[in-house]
Amino acid sequence: MSFVYERTIRLRDTDAAGVVYFTQFLQFCHEAYEESLLEFGVNVQQLVAPQGIALPLVETSGKFFRPLFAGDRIIIELIPQSEKETEFKITYRLFLGEDTLKPIATAMTRHVCINGETRNREPLPQLIQDWLTQSLQ
Repeated sequence: MSFVYERTIRLRDTDAAGVVYFTQFLQFCHEAYEESLLEFGVNVQQLVAPQGIALPLVETSGKFFRPLFAGDRIIIELIPQSEKETEFKITYRLFLGEDTLKPIATAMTRHVCINGETRNREPLPQLIQDWLTQSLQ
């Protein structure tokens, strides 16, 4: 099952030409990822605590099919998938308004789970595993 996040493009999201700069697309995707975790009940503060685990990005990609402008309303669909015991990826599709037939952009992020102190890989915590399992239903 995918998670859907809606957002309005703000002036602050655009460059001097009034177009959304490409790095902002990943920012929008990350907002959707955080919202998905919050809605599932994950305490995101625990994911960044130095003594706990961390889920850093190790890979990203994106394709852009049309520009976005201030005032545009977008829908971001994210589909998390378990990859290995220590990592997962999220596939994103961004749509303009209610037109969910053709994405305006796609993206992918890959995350690994590490110990916040040792920086060594660790298995994904149960709550993240549950979030991933729930997203497959």
